[in-house]
Amino acid sequence: MRLCVLLTVTLVVFSCKKDKPFDPQYLVEEVTEVDTNATHIFIINEGNFTFSNASVTDYVIETATTRQTAFQQSNVNALGDVAQSLLIHKKTGYLFVNNSNEVVKVSLPSIKVQTRAAIQSPRYGLITSNGELWVTSLNKKDVFVLDTSDLKITKTLEASDWLEELVEVDNHVFACNVNENTVDVYSLEGNKIQSIAVGKQPQSIVLDSDGMLWVLCDGGFNPRDREKSRLLRIDPISFSITFNYEFEDIEHSPTRLNYNVTNQRLYFINRAVYSIAVDLSETIPSEIFKQEGANFYGLGIDAQSGNVIVTDAKDYSKKGIAYVLDPSGRLLYDFETGVIPQDVVVYK
Repeated sequence: MRLCVLLTVTLVVFSCKKDKPFDPQYLVEEVTEVDTNATHIFIINEGNFTFSNASVTDYVIETATTRQTAFQQSNVNALGDVAQSLLIHKKTGYLFVNNSNEVVKVSLPSIKVQTRAAIQSPRYGLITSNGELWVTSLNKKDVFVLDTSDLKITKTLEASDWLEELVEVDNHVFACNVNENTVDVYSLEGNKIQSIAVGKQPQSIVLDSDGMLWVLCDGGFNPRDREKSRLLRIDPISFSITFNYEFEDIEHSPTRLNYNVTNQRLYFINRAVYSIAVDLSETIPSEIFKQEGANFYGLGIDAQSGNVIVTDAKDYSKKGIAYVLDPSGRLLYDFETGVIPQDVVVYK
């Protein structure tokens, strides 16, 4: 997200009274039972900074029902302040709650807490092939390596700057280094091997079915030194860039890169929802969905159906909306979310 978005959120936060609830914009069907055999769309709602109103929306596809406060229903305590992302591994989820400085391990699909651990400003996580949980941090230039059983830190890897999303390929971990405009490569032992120069401010990275890495660079927060955004493909064996698309408009700020295995296409947000085939049968991303007045904020893929879920954060204070699209961008249905719907993950 750009700095202006962060400033907008901050202004909204401090202009509202803390004792005034955020009212839903329309009625939703709310259920409390957890269907363990159904397909769940989990929306991780960031909430407002310092309000501690982060939440999880659980939408069940088969029954079209919603647990709008899934985490609160399953646990005594609230989720915390500024939920960033959810990592799913088998029947376990790991919630990264940035401003509360916590990683929360939960059972799925109930979102029942197993354990919580204090980790400084966690952002994204990765379960490596050797069973470790790697966690990136916003305010600390480190990667925390955790034992998945109890979330205790087993080692700390020093990074040169703020890291965001990360993936593993061929026993190497590739991490987006936001401020240094690189993708940093680590061995599974935690040794930094190389830095691959990419575009300005890489934040999203995904792996396609052919084993190629794709990186989305948003061009930077600051208008004074902003550069054109870029979408790049990296060969994880040679560490070379094999495709480099530069967005025409310097004001473009693409985010939330996702890969759809069902049709082998990339999807991302850039004021609308865009898509491009990874085989590069087309070399320019195409707009597939736009909603007048929408403030698109999060995006995820249902790997079973290929459907695309994109969220609208509205004005960062009201309840949001999730739009469910077919792979071509046709709107299928929508449902209400919590405040500032950030991350989208589908669990079956």
